[in-house]
Amino acid sequence: MRYIHPFYIAPFLIAFMVMLGVKIAQAKAGLHEAKSEFQKASELSYEISKLKDIYDNKERTLSSLGTILKHPSLKDASLEQKVVAKKMYISSKGMKKSNLDFFISKLLNGSYAITALEIKAINQEKASLEVEIAL
Repeated sequence: MRYIHPFYIAPFLIAFMVMLGVKIAQAKAGLHEAKSEFQKASELSYEISKLKDIYDNKERTLSSLGTILKHPSLKDASLEQKVVAKKMYISSKGMKKSNLDFFISKLLNGSYAITALEIKAINQEKASLEVEIAL
């Protein structure tokens, strides 16, 4: 009867253990990579949810824009506002430069989803304005 010599079993077991160690090391590296990717995706989803809370609040947007438009310094600006579906359009055919500066600074410093902004100079003191804001 033939048998396997014990000296052949030892190198086989050593080679098997080395291959097993390499596979475990590769699995650990893959796990660390997947964990870091999950962490990045988690942070990104948190940021997106916070931005959605800020920009996707129709009532807050309408009330804050209403407050800006009712400001005493914009009374003579003749701003026209129109709400259609999920957009608000604000326009003025002739607005003073000081009123335009005030309105634009309030608009850009707030958190509004501005989809279109067009300003055209009429003369040195007046300009026309068209703004489209997503609600």
